[in-house]
Amino acid sequence: IGQRVATQFIYAYEALVHHDGNRNAVALTPRETECLQWVSTGLTNSEIAARLNVSARTVKFHLANAMAKLGVTTRSQAVATALRHRLVRL
Repeated sequence: IGQRVATQFIYAYEALVHHDGNRNAVALTPRETECLQWVSTGLTNSEIAARLNVSARTVKFHLANAMAKLGVTTRSQAVATALRHRLVRL
């Protein structure tokens, strides 16, 4: 757990340090973006995992990284922030 918290802290810190007034500057990986896109449609981690042919744990990992980069703590906040900054679409 300590390493995961440290990783999330680093992502959040880097997002703040490199923040240029445009949240789009946050660099999500293609897989993080894809997972957030599926979350925006209402799918669970297990449902996303089935579509991407990965484990639910892998989906959770990508979403946790995306949330840390976006500076949010919930899936709903992540989707709202990603939508607001045009990182995903409905």
